[in-house]
Amino acid sequence: HAAIEAKQAERIRQLEGVEERLTAAVATLEEHKTRLEGELGATQRQLAETQATSADQLAQLHRDWEDDVTRLNREHEQQTQAALEQHLEETKALQEEMAAGMAMMNERRAEAEERFDKLKTRFDNRESREEDVKKIQELELFIKQQDEEHAAMKQQLQILKNELVNREENFNKNFSSG
Repeated sequence: HAAIEAKQAERIRQLEGVEERLTAAVATLEEHKTRLEGELGATQRQLAETQATSADQLAQLHRDWEDDVTRLNREHEQQTQAALEQHLEETKALQEEMAAGMAMMNERRAEAEERFDKLKTRFDNRESREEDVKKIQELELFIKQQDEEHAAMKQQLQILKNELVNREENFNKNFSSG
């Protein structure tokens, strides 16, 4: 029975050693846990500060963006208005130039029409020259001859076309079935 007790005593000592090691490990883990909790708290505070700072910076950026948009819209509106005013001035100047040009052109046209009317009246009232009358008669005769020749050529062409069609039909009758 003493051997069993010795074994149990040895076993108890071993278990006590394991318990001491486990107790030391638990203490180390507790210290580590405490340290990590402290770090976590510091990190959470730092995160909260960063979030607050970021929110402030984001709000400031948003205000700056709104200010920039407002400023750019105002500048764009001013530029658009200036361009519109310039366009209106240029359009007015071009219209005035065009009106002046049209007036000058109408005046020149009236003068040209007046000169034309005078020349036409003078031309209409002049006597025909004998050589002009003779030349006109010759040209009228020439045109009449040309018309007659044209009609004869047209008739001759039709005759030749008919003859060609007849020959082709004849040829096809005689040689096409073979």
